[in-house]
Amino acid sequence: FYAVLEGGIDFHAPFLLGEHCYIQPLASVSYLGCLPSDIDNEKHKIVINGEFDSFFQSQISARFRKELHHENGPLIPSLTLGWVLMQPLSHKSSSFTCNNDVEDEEKQPIFNKKYPSSHQLYVGAKVEKVYKMGLLLSFGFDAYVAKIYPSYGGTIRMEWSW
Repeated sequence: FYAVLEGGIDFHAPFLLGEHCYIQPLASVSYLGCLPSDIDNEKHKIVINGEFDSFFQSQISARFRKELHHENGPLIPSLTLGWVLMQPLSHKSSSFTCNNDVEDEEKQPIFNKKYPSSHQLYVGAKVEKVYKMGLLLSFGFDAYVAKIYPSYGGTIRMEWSW
């Protein structure tokens, strides 16, 4: 179970490089807060990762986009490269393991670690196909490459406007 609070602001401004070819500088800052917890019923244990963890993320990147026009609508591939700083605002995380067979006085934290900052390389690839009948299909991949807090994900999107 995760409780998440997220918010941020983005800036982007596309510039025409050539015929239907664009470069788009991007900048963003965001906040992420989460409260993770796990329950493990094996051997009557409950594991609680208890403190609220919060992170500040800043990103500077550039998106390269080409619009390929066809009779039934444009095909738009894009590639985004950037640098991300993931900075923890809460510096500690406590994890407690509680055993139902043990008295309350013996339930103690099993670790307390500090979160370091992480510099990440961001790579995003996306292909959008827009059909004249109002249908949009999109396939994307995002990778935050780093030793700490790496993240990889993909998206498939279908949108129909009428």
